[in-house]
Amino acid sequence: MNNMNKSDLDLVQLLKTFDPDTKSFKFGTKSFQITGNAVTQILGLPNEGKSVKLVNDRYTATFRTRHFGEKGKPSKNQVEAELQKTIALANQPKKEKAKTEQKKKTNKGKEKKEAEEEEEVDYDKEVVSLILILLCMTFLFANSSSTLHWKLFEHCVNLDTLSSYSWARAVSAYMNESLTAKAKAKAKKGGEASIGAVSGCTILILFLLCERTNIIQPILGKEKETPAILKWSLVELHTRFNQIKDLNDIEGIFKTPKKRKTTREEEDTVEKGILKTYKKRKTTGEEGDPLDKEKEKEDDEGQKGEAEEAGKEPLAIQDLLVKSMTDQINYRQQQDPSFVCPERLQLWKDEKNEDSEKKMKELWDIFIQAEKRSKELEVELATYIEKLDNEECVTATMTFSLMKYKI
Repeated sequence: MNNMNKSDLDLVQLLKTFDPDTKSFKFGTKSFQITGNAVTQILGLPNEGKSVKLVNDRYTATFRTRHFGEKGKPSKNQVEAELQKTIALANQPKKEKAKTEQKKKTNKGKEKKEAEEEEEVDYDKEVVSLILILLCMTFLFANSSSTLHWKLFEHCVNLDTLSSYSWARAVSAYMNESLTAKAKAKAKKGGEASIGAVSGCTILILFLLCERTNIIQPILGKEKETPAILKWSLVELHTRFNQIKDLNDIEGIFKTPKKRKTTREEEDTVEKGILKTYKKRKTTGEEGDPLDKEKEKEDDEGQKGEAEEAGKEPLAIQDLLVKSMTDQINYRQQQDPSFVCPERLQLWKDEKNEDSEKKMKELWDIFIQAEKRSKELEVELATYIEKLDNEECVTATMTFSLMKYKI
């Protein structure tokens, strides 16, 4: 966990770059924001669900009175003390738990009766709730007073509904509100926001700097770890940060946002992959994995069956990865004895293939044109036959054959 040791000095410097008008950290012409999506990327918190509204500062559930009484908001030390006690109770056998609880009751009469009617406490769940309260108090919704809004207490206790809220949005909104308020307040006084005055998960700023720029590289072997908090070393960031004289220089090491591929670009990528695989097999004589070939055969048969069920013509030419170009031609001739290999195609077969990609594209165009023309002729024949009487059908067929093969 040494990689997580943050430097407040780095944060103090970064807070100077915060622009309250755009709610972003600016470095020259570049910037980044603490958004819900950014929190999800760094911490893995859910960004979908209901909003966490910090309203209604009253919380009177038995959980509060059992652990903290009717006093004000508990401090971090009080929560930690209650957590230790509850863990001890959770580890005791049921009979001992009952005895321990009974000792806590000093009054008799009405209170004793109420204690007997009170349902059994699930200490395992209460341990989880107290841990979540500490996590919110010291990390996600941290503040200088080390206290927590009672509404967040309520959410941490109601474990069944906890996952229905967008915690990523809550964390980002809480921190942006604090950053904006403190920055504007300090600006009026002619000062700058300090790390002690800003509430929220301030460590997000450091990890976002790593994610949005090339200031450092991910930890070796953890480049693809998620959430992103696992793949960066704040110790290394601190070392690199000290080498930067002017924070505006960070503008030059911002990562370029990845452009989303269009449908056409994705198709081109697939086509290039096919050509690359074909070129490798053509030049090395590689036939491919027998299991892959068997799978391709099954896919072809399945595709043919689906086409027939849909009333369409089955594919006349198998996928380019099934066989080499020469095998494709032989296969076509076996399936259709009337298939005549075009002269251009025959020349392509006979000559030395020095540029596989170019020849591949040329060959594919020839096949497409031949298939297209073949289907056109079949449609013309069907239309022609329908227009003729039964007596003229035979004559029409012979005429079409003469036209097709130029006899």
